Amino acid sequence: MDTSMTKQTDAQQGTNPIPAMDAKQRLNLIPLWATIVSYIVGFLWTTCMVAKYDWMPDHGMITLFTVIFFFWAEMAMKSIPRPGKESWFWMACAIAIAIGMDIPHGTYVDTYGDVWPVSPMMIGWNYLVLHGIAIYWILCRSGRLIDNKTGSMFILDVITGVLIAPLRGIPNRIRRIVYGFKDPKASSLNLRNVTITLFSILFALPVLAFVIHLLGRADNTFGNLINDILSGFELDTETLIRFVHGVFVSGVVFSLMSSCVIWEKPVFSGEKIRNTLESFRILPIASGVIIYGIFISVYLLFFGVQGSHLIGAFHAEIPGELTAAEYARSGFFELCIVSAINFGLIAANSVLSKVQMHKSGVLRTMTMILLIENILLAITAASKLILYIERFGFTTNRLLGFWAVLVLTCGCILSIIAIYDNKSHFSKWIWFSVATFVPLCYF
Repeated sequence: MDTSMTKQTDAQQGTNPIPAMDAKQRLNLIPLWATIVSYIVGFLWTTCMVAKYDWMPDHGMITLFTVIFFFWAEMAMKSIPRPGKESWFWMACAIAIAIGMDIPHGTYVDTYGDVWPVSPMMIGWNYLVLHGIAIYWILCRSGRLIDNKTGSMFILDVITGVLIAPLRGIPNRIRRIVYGFKDPKASSLNLRNVTITLFSILFALPVLAFVIHLLGRADNTFGNLINDILSGFELDTETLIRFVHGVFVSGVVFSLMSSCVIWEKPVFSGEKIRNTLESFRILPIASGVIIYGIFISVYLLFFGVQGSHLIGAFHAEIPGELTAAEYARSGFFELCIVSAINFGLIAANSVLSKVQMHKSGVLRTMTMILLIENILLAITAASKLILYIERFGFTTNRLLGFWAVLVLTCGCILSIIAIYDNKSHFSKWIWFSVATFVPLCYF
């Protein structure tokens, strides 16, 4: 077999050039100390990332934890060769978002009069994207993305990181600790002995507490003495809850990471998925043309009815007796949903059509027309949003709306380019979406 072809196949499947090992040997690639430190990382997450006062922790804590997390994860996966440079992009985006979340933003007063340090919706999106990037980075760093990089299988990669890998790796942390006890190399640093001692004490404490309780009931003097000693100590319930919460969170993260280390290749095969999709090509080209024609005609009718009001919001032109608020609200979200539906229509036709798009001039032309109409819909939505901002002021939530329009427009433009040069630009769309989201965290 040709060596170059073998290397190319390995790269496509995301395998790493490390010697053949069984699951136990690959799990042992994660240092024992990193496994134990994962409990501390989980506790730090509850301290630095979980909101405590006014829904936001102290400034700088999110960035501090993000840096600690990436350092810990890098050390834990240092035996896994880095498949490319893309993981640096995701790490940089995560740290940039964390810094933006730590910067003071003034105050935000919601409709109930409650004062927030930043828009509650923005807080939710920031946390969601930051944690999503962290999960995706682990897949990217370990070389377990389906195409070994961000690509058209992005959704399946996300499902792998959020569900499949964490569920499959639930027992791996305990396994790694047990394997560490049996590892003779660990004893050279006395790490094995220290770990065994700590866990032994941990399991012995409940038994000791029960024995002291029984002795206190047997002798009142001894019981009073123990009560006097313990009266100076108070159990911090909040800290205990945070620790338990941190154990769970760090367990999920370690399960994800350990699964990526154990697997010799991604859980899904991009080649098999594409071959399977080829069997779904049952839609005659005439059906695709008719469906496209119907949608294109409906949008042309919509643009004709809109007439001068299509982008009239840019000039503060409001049709009929609608108020500015009614006109702006009535169309923005609907137009964005319609744009997303158009992407789904194009994707479905690309998968189901018997003739591939790049082999049919009619399909290519009609798809480009639909995408151009999609851009016009996005511009119309943007005009409504601008009108709303001019009348009622600028907020971070409306800034999110602009970002959504920008992402949809970029997707249309990249899709048109993809039709022209017959190359996938899906990864560029994902990178653009994340890179343009980062500045929103600073508003």
